[in-house]
Amino acid sequence: MNKLCVGDEVLVITGRAKGQRGKILIFKNNRQQVVIEGANLATKHQKPRQAGQKGQKIQMPQPIHISNVMLIDPKTAQTTRAKIVQTPQGRVRQGRKSHQDIPTVIRSKTKK
Repeated sequence: MNKLCVGDEVLVITGRAKGQRGKILIFKNNRQQVVIEGANLATKHQKPRQAGQKGQKIQMPQPIHISNVMLIDPKTAQTTRAKIVQTPQGRVRQGRKSHQDIPTVIRSKTKK
């Protein structure tokens, strides 16, 4: 179990996007990076695909290392670190400041 999960709200604490908040869209576990909604945007220039179309500039969120973000506790709306606690129901994430359980967003896996 990771201390950060897809759907968690985080705050960027260092780098060019410092101070921005957003939800985690993608968690790249093998590279220890997260993609955050609306943070660390880069401009991509896209060529026209068909005749008659115009080229365009697209804002795309880029990955940030997990050491540069901090979890926001959903109960208190303040930044906190998380710890993993073993309970009779299983392993649960818990905020270090509030000692409250942090829910994990359950996603359905879809085939592409």
